[in-house]
Amino acid sequence: MTLDLSHEIELTPAFHDLDPMVVVWHGHYFKYFE
Repeated sequence: MTLDLSHEIELTPAFHDLDPMVVVWHGHYFKYFE
């Protein structure tokens, strides 16, 4: 028997973490993975 687990969290990133195209800058990814 295999147990598949998943979890989803919806976050709104802070303005200072975004670039001009309103995408999270790659250097801040790990801050959100903590």
